[in-house]
Amino acid sequence: MDIQQLRKRNLKFQEASAKITEFLPGVNLLPLTTTMIRSCRKIDSTFPRLLVAKTELRFNQIIERIEEEIDEVIWALDKLQALNAKENNKTINDFIKYGYDLLSIYSFACDKIIERRVKEEV
Repeated sequence: MDIQQLRKRNLKFQEASAKITEFLPGVNLLPLTTTMIRSCRKIDSTFPRLLVAKTELRFNQIIERIEEEIDEVIWALDKLQALNAKENNKTINDFIKYGYDLLSIYSFACDKIIERRVKEEV
């Protein structure tokens, strides 16, 4: 998967985030969807900088920022999952799975970039 494909997945997740508010009537999902969209936008804009970070300090700062935003999305997905536990809405379950899949791709990519960087420094 290249960076453009990852960006498309991220955008698709953001768009789906905006639509899920309709699937749990009587529950205000706006704070959760806002968190997910905001954090995914930050991840999307920050991730490419990781690939070109010149110094170890800058690299670590970028990784830390990405991890913080991933944690925010995980928090929101966990809350959404708890809110959906009673309804067990399939659309929301699919959305949550897609979100976790997206985050695992980012996590895996970060791990590979770290591995490559460590090999270059040795």
